[in-house]
Amino acid sequence: MEKHVNKKSPKHVISMNESGQMMISGFQGLRLNRMFCMEAEGHRYHKSGIADHSLLLCEAGRQPRNGDLVIVSEDNAPVLYRFRRNLKDYEPEQERVLSDPEQVEAIVIGSFNFYQ
Repeated sequence: MEKHVNKKSPKHVISMNESGQMMISGFQGLRLNRMFCMEAEGHRYHKSGIADHSLLLCEAGRQPRNGDLVIVSEDNAPVLYRFRRNLKDYEPEQERVLSDPEQVEAIVIGSFNFYQ
């Protein structure tokens, strides 16, 4: 039996089963074999709700859209960028910006912050 924990958005309903597993609906079309999570570090993306130790839900192999947060590999380490097709029209504050879709390894689908 599932219990609703929060129904903030009809697109992403959060529920919990009897085993204590939290489930989030509304992620249709994702390829589970390409999904992974990683922990964020740094302060560049606070305006997007991402802080140190945020858990990022990512999907590898997906084409980025303008404005997506993406993962790029630099020196064998994952690095977060904002994808922008046209760099002339965008002036980042502190964000790293990337315009080459061939460098994108994964798209950030969501981020989660845990306080306990």
